Amino acid sequence: PGVSRATWDYVNDSQIATQYDDFHASHGLLEFDQRQVERLVDALPPQSHVLDIGCGTGRSLLAAHAKGHYVTGVDLSSEMLSVTRAKLERQCLTPSDQ
Repeated sequence: PGVSRATWDYVNDSQIATQYDDFHASHGLLEFDQRQVERLVDALPPQSHVLDIGCGTGRSLLAAHAKGHYVTGVDLSSEMLSVTRAKLERQCLTPSDQ
């Protein structure tokens, strides 16, 4: 309820989630977006709790987590959340864990 069938199908398409980062990598606004996220994350008090609603594949969450913040991501797409979770798990690994 509240989400059109087309939107629901789109956000739950596993190919969208796995190709999302590559598709958007060449978009001109990505660099601007990343600078804004970095600026906002740097302004947070140490070890803040960050909630990203519509987190997609976790670009903002990863930036906040890398700076030592606690992160929670919410998204309509369980596939996007799976990609985000995998990225966060990789980010948590130390060189000896890899």
